[in-house]
Amino acid sequence: MIPPNFFQRFKKKFIEPWEENVAAQEESGIPPSIAIVNQKGGVGKTTIAVNLAAAFAQHRKEVLLVDGDPQGSVKSWLQALTTQQPFHVLTISESALLEEIPGFKEKALHIIIDCPPALNKISQAALGGIRLVIVPVTPSPLDIWSSKGTVEMVKEAQRENPHLKARFLISRKIVNTKLGESIKDSLAQYKIPVFKTEITQRVSLAQSLLAGKNIFQFAPHGYSAFEFESLFQEISRLRWRHV
Repeated sequence: MIPPNFFQRFKKKFIEPWEENVAAQEESGIPPSIAIVNQKGGVGKTTIAVNLAAAFAQHRKEVLLVDGDPQGSVKSWLQALTTQQPFHVLTISESALLEEIPGFKEKALHIIIDCPPALNKISQAALGGIRLVIVPVTPSPLDIWSSKGTVEMVKEAQRENPHLKARFLISRKIVNTKLGESIKDSLAQYKIPVFKTEITQRVSLAQSLLAGKNIFQFAPHGYSAFEFESLFQEISRLRWRHV
């Protein structure tokens, strides 16, 4: 159950500390915050969130993964495991604990928000002050069609948050197929760039989650770890001065 006045506290505690102007962000090195959003389930959002957080942590970044599921599924999963993760995890109902996380007061946290699979107030609040929204899509016509509602929400958020960048990320691509390029052509209608990096559907990603590990802990020299490292590098090269 979402606590009373959650949306106001979510914006105040999680979002507003990072609502800095772009120039100040570049000059002081304030990390950009990221939301992973898609109204459609089954596109690998949580897998991307967990392993992207791990990729940032690999580079000695202080990372907070915000579990946007009101049920706190990621947090519950991590608490049930013995493998320590190199990043912090808070559910959306734990805003009171945010100040206890190292790096919060110095605004040195890289925030990654795993939004719920619905276009609700949680997703809308997340887009209000972040710098980058990632929209994962699988190489399927259904995903392209169903992305319309997500894109409309992102475009509306960009009108209120002009520094918000948006990128599609092809996810769960079947290995050794050429669907990626055709999907990129189809996504062009939405006028949102597509990451060059593609996350392929590999057994190691599922096995790592079952083992209670991120992909860098489970198979650090495998293809999936390389893909998430590539995604990290691509995000790091984004220029934040222009949308």
